[in-house]
Amino acid sequence: MKELLHDDDVRAEGRQDGLNEGRTEGKAEALQSKILAEKDLALLNDWFMQALSCASVEEFAATLEETS
Repeated sequence: MKELLHDDDVRAEGRQDGLNEGRTEGKAEALQSKILAEKDLALLNDWFMQALSCASVEEFAATLEETS
């Protein structure tokens, strides 16, 4: 019985990891699209400088939401 619970835990953890990875990829794609569509060089430069100080895609996305 303990093996079944362990297997369920492993599956649930794998499922959650997959969901998190999908969300991260989705945010990265959305950011990429937004960046590629932007034509204002000054704004792109600002985004670039902000990106240098961010530790994750989520942090950069939050930064862009604050400045938009």
